[in-house]
Amino acid sequence: MEINRSSHSSESKNILQSIQDSSFIAIDTEFTGLHATQSDINSLFDTPAQRYEKLRRMAMQYTICQLGVSAFVKVPNTNTYEAHTYNFHLFPRSISSLDARFTCQASSIEFLCKHNFNFNKLFYEGVSYLTRDEEEELRSQAQTKPVQLARYMDEDLQKEAISTISEWLSEAHAGDELTVGQYEELDGLLLQLVIQDSFPLLNTCFDATTTRQMKVRVMATENKEGLEEDQVKLGHRVVDKLLGFTAVFRALVESKKPIIGHNLLTDLMLFFQKFHNPLPRSYSTFKVQLNELFPKIYDTKYLSFEMRRNLIDAGLPVQNTSLGSLLDNLSTKEGILIVLHSPHIVHGSGFDKYVNGGTLHEAGYDAYAAGYVFLRLAHYITAKDINVMASRPLDFREYMWKLKDYVNKINIIRAAVNHVNLTGTDPQSRRPEWLHVTSKKLSQSLDGVKLAQVFGAYSSVDVQVIDRRHALLAVAHFGGSKDIMRAFKEHDKLSVVKYSPLHHSKRVRIGLWSALLVSGAVCVWAFFGNQPKPAR
Repeated sequence: MEINRSSHSSESKNILQSIQDSSFIAIDTEFTGLHATQSDINSLFDTPAQRYEKLRRMAMQYTICQLGVSAFVKVPNTNTYEAHTYNFHLFPRSISSLDARFTCQASSIEFLCKHNFNFNKLFYEGVSYLTRDEEEELRSQAQTKPVQLARYMDEDLQKEAISTISEWLSEAHAGDELTVGQYEELDGLLLQLVIQDSFPLLNTCFDATTTRQMKVRVMATENKEGLEEDQVKLGHRVVDKLLGFTAVFRALVESKKPIIGHNLLTDLMLFFQKFHNPLPRSYSTFKVQLNELFPKIYDTKYLSFEMRRNLIDAGLPVQNTSLGSLLDNLSTKEGILIVLHSPHIVHGSGFDKYVNGGTLHEAGYDAYAAGYVFLRLAHYITAKDINVMASRPLDFREYMWKLKDYVNKINIIRAAVNHVNLTGTDPQSRRPEWLHVTSKKLSQSLDGVKLAQVFGAYSSVDVQVIDRRHALLAVAHFGGSKDIMRAFKEHDKLSVVKYSPLHHSKRVRIGLWSALLVSGAVCVWAFFGNQPKPAR
């Protein structure tokens, strides 16, 4: 179901009900950029903390342009789950002192265009959102000076309404009524504030749900106290409207339902930055605060990677762990019947957008796909060890118990580790040891790009140039590392050996020598300082 600025209000109760009724919720985002700077590109050298800092800069600079939420609701007394899938276009509204700034990365926009992204829906129909700090700022204005909220609303719209009312008022009497015009909900609420501030003798009435008409009526006497109360209430209604998707985010938080996604570390950080609070500088603080929001998170990328061998052994040829490939494999007859009593997954009534399939990289469809894959994998890993004679439909709580070792472990792309643990210590690296590259010729300087091309013929690699003659090489796979060592064993220009901090790091050697000197000085002082003084 498409959710835009106009349909959000009418569908908000249904969205919240879907979340409340669901067993789990899958999410996905599309955004306007990937890397804040060229140096923030993913690297095999990245530790979890370093990757977090790169993504934090990204989340501060770019914005979510489309967001998918798919709530999977168990149909009572059946083995069926209904997917209630919502595809949101998001766009932050400028109001009062808030005027969001974000940038776009050309390659990301090209990617969105390639997948038929509708930018008109983004800019013209995008649903608004606020962080907690932004909401507090607007609530404060609503309480003290509500009309300030309308400071940056459409000037032409204001002038036209004020002119129409002023002309009518010149001949109007107490009790007379005027229909000023028809407005979008937020504009209508803001215009009420402007009219009440400009014409204290007028009573305003705006039908925000059906006709969207603004009406004004002349009062016999001015009610200053009542007018102030009305304006405060109106101000808070404006803020409520501006919350937009943030209200959905808070419903997700309050529900404490399991959150599902595919390769979703970036999604989670964008959720935090855009709908909650600015991301903390500390990676460990982020993990704690995210867990307070969403205690149970499952990444289908990590799940499928860990289960891939089991799936292949069971007869399901999983070619790779991309979302599209997993969806294709697990949607086949073999994928569904790989174990008995696999749940029936259907689209709920009124959610027919993806009944006949959808387009990958549309956030709503990707959210549904992640939820579908999760449910299939959860059933497989839970049911595979149950005796055929005892096989039966399984309860969702059984899935959760079986998946307890996979919870809060999130895939991380092209880094020193393959996943992060949001509720514990991050794993040790499974990557090969770094390699140290030295130019054998004093006159030959190393070039990082050329080295990446040379060694890239053997494996996926990243290069860090230390100085003109030395560089570090991170290799993705052990086979590739061995191939490089073998190929360059007798090379005439380059020496390639396993990296040793003791032999290859100046900082480590300086630190070691400093420690030896200090310890030596302490020993000398201890020896001579404790000698008995000669008698005088």
